[in-house]
Amino acid sequence: MTVVGHAIRRSPSGAEVHIGLEATAAELTLHVSDSGVAPSPQDLGELFRPFGCANSADSPQGDGMNLALARGWAEAMGGRLEAAASGQGLDLALTLARAVRREAPMITAPNRPLPNATLLYVEDNPSNIALMRQVIAALGPLTLHVAETGPEGLTLARDLRPDVVILDINLPGMDGIELKARLDSDPLTRDIPVIALSASTLPDDLARAQASGFSTYLAKPLHVPALLQALQQALDHASSDGADDEMRPRDLACA
Repeated sequence: MTVVGHAIRRSPSGAEVHIGLEATAAELTLHVSDSGVAPSPQDLGELFRPFGCANSADSPQGDGMNLALARGWAEAMGGRLEAAASGQGLDLALTLARAVRREAPMITAPNRPLPNATLLYVEDNPSNIALMRQVIAALGPLTLHVAETGPEGLTLARDLRPDVVILDINLPGMDGIELKARLDSDPLTRDIPVIALSASTLPDDLARAQASGFSTYLAKPLHVPALLQALQQALDHASSDGADDEMRPRDLACA
């Protein structure tokens, strides 16, 4: 579990990690307290920022992304992940509601309309592709193209020059890291924002993703609000930086 692994990495060799469970009628809260150095208020503010926390012996590289993903998973389940300085270190509190029957979340259009844009989704899982088609259809005037292998994704990216690429990491023929590198090396595609959407969340996977320069790294299962935010940021960036790019085959109509 991410929060337990984080506590173990922060604690000195031979020190203790304390795990406790607090229960109410509505919620369960898992407390994980380490024996590392108590974080400062500034450190607490950086703790959940992907790629943003200071790396040190107490905050190993990749922990910011790990905790950001863990918080995203908690929020996707209707819960929360919070941090506080404890007497001897850091206390992480993961709170989830007790089992309740929930209706499937509805996909609603964003408050701020997305611009007309072309997206390329590189993914080999049919269920994930079907879900993405449903989500994109609800989000706005977006055209979605799909490639099911790395080489096919590279070819379509060069042919379409989409506004945004959404990219799985574990792909047949060419993994997402290599595909991102090839997109970056091609003048036709190097300026296209690439969003990673992957179930690969181990520290080594996250370190490779950080080094590859994705605009955003999203964890599966798909969290629609996070995808919407990533698309808005990527499209805003593309429209401000590439409006006069004569290499693009069409104009981008922005809201």
